Formats: sequence, structure tokens, C-alpha cells
Amino acid sequence: MQAHAAFITYEFSNGGRFGDCLVAYSHAKWVSYYLSVPFLYRPFRYSEELVMEDLDEPYDKYAYICQTLVVLSGDQEIYPESNDIYSYAYFPEIMSDLEKWSGYIFEVDWKDHEFRRTLREMIKPKKDIQEVCPPANTLSIAIHIREGGGFDPTELHFLDPLKFPPVTYYADCLNEVLVLFPGKPIFCYIFTDALEVDPMVEFLKESVPKDTSIVFEYRRQMNRHDAHVLEDFFSLLNFDVLIRPESNFSLMASRIHDFRITCSPESYSIYQHEGNKVVKIEKFQIHMN
Repeated sequence: MQAHAAFITYEFSNGGRFGDCLVAYSHAKWVSYYLSVPFLYRPFRYSEELVMEDLDEPYDKYAYICQTLVVLSGDQEIYPESNDIYSYAYFPEIMSDLEKWSGYIFEVDWKDHEFRRTLREMIKPKKDIQEVCPPANTLSIAIHIREGGGFDPTELHFLDPLKFPPVTYYADCLNEVLVLFPGKPIFCYIFTDALEVDPMVEFLKESVPKDTSIVFEYRRQMNRHDAHVLEDFFSLLNFDVLIRPESNFSLMASRIHDFRITCSPESYSIYQHEGNKVVKIEKFQIHMN
């Protein structure tokens, strides 16, 4: 890589976790790929365990020889022959955040085969990890339930219900998917940060028709917002169907992997029932490949 060339890198969101960091990384990676401008990697939590740590050129190696770090938060022009580093400000991918976003955004062609191949090559664990692999000859359904896991306060469930939809949403999506595959053996795994998983799984079990050939599995202990992050992310890529909240974590799984079906929430209502606030997901999207 020539020292005099311009470079592309990225800024992080304020307090962003793994999914947010993957979004920032992928946005800058797209610009680098699209404009053929060299890319610089900036580490984030868990990235040292990914191939990108070894294959991408590190930001620190070139920062001291460049004239300027230009943070891009608008449609500024890039000069590929300059001696500058152009760093793209974070912007969200999930629709509910984009609708409220007032900053600069650009479109990424997530279906570009070469770009996606590059992402999959970089967003990959260096070493074998303990992934969940569905049994053969089943339709495999991954349900990602973001509950908070001791990190997100419970009031966010009412302030941002699309990121924290109630278990009824997952049950509705699951039953919609089951209708499409009558008589097919189903393996359903619940990936969650919830400290108490059993009640949610029991609700899902009770929600499906009694004659459904379905096996539910989940991690029964040690669930937290900062536990099993890489194991869960890469396990999602082994499944046929993804039912997810508005979370960058599972959304990024759908950006680098073509699930047969992806379900995501679109709109909600909040009402009072017996003195308590209740969230209902009024509409959800089913995307089929």
C-alpha cells in the first residue's frame, strides 16, 4: 500500500456495541470497495478475535504519516491522491433509527456479491468457536430476542419497542413461518441476552399448534448482554430463517448471509391493560429469498 495515497476508515457510534461496530466497519468498507481507496481498520471489542484484525491494514500504522484526519459527516468529496485519512461518521442501518436520523447517510449495495464475499472473509472468527448447528433435514429457525441482559434499562422496552418487542411478536412471526412449511420438521433456537429465558420459551411452545413437529432449544444459563456474543452471531448464519428485532446485531447477520426468510418488526402500539402498559407489534415484515 502506497504511503501517499488517501485512506478510508470509520468512526464509532456513541457507546455502540458489536452490531453497531460492524455497521460502521461495513459502511467504510463499502466506500473503500466502491471507490477503490485503501481501507484502514480500527479495532473494537471482539474484533481482535476476527480475521479482519490480521488481514486489514491497521489505522495506527498509517495515521502518523498522513496530513489530516477528515471526519466525513456529509457529502464531501474524497481526493484519492491526497495524503489524508477520510473517516466516515456512524449512521444506523435499522429502519426505526434511520427514520429519526438527521445526519448524513449513503446506500450500500448489500447484494453486491464481491463486496459481500469480502465482508464474509473479514467478519469471520480466527479460531473455531462453539457454534449452534441445526440438525440435518429440518427447517432451522433462529429467534433473536433482545431483552437487555442487565445492560439496557427496562423503560427502553416502551421507548423503543421495535428494538425490544414483546414475546408475542416472536410467537406471531413463528406461526406465520410455520404456515409456509406444513409438515416440515422444525428446529428452533432462541438466541437471547435475557437473564430469564424459560418463561419466554414456554410462551413460544404454547403458541404453536399442538401437532407441530418442532424442537425448541436455547442456552439455559449464563445469558447476559456481554456473554457469547461471537458464538451467537456466527451461529445465526447456520440457520434457514431469522426472526429478529430492530437490532444491528442480528440485522448485520442478515446483511452478510441470505436467510430463506427474515422477519422484522415495522410498527407498534402501546395501550393500557389492567393498569399496565402493554406493547403490541401491529405490523411486521416477512422477507423471502
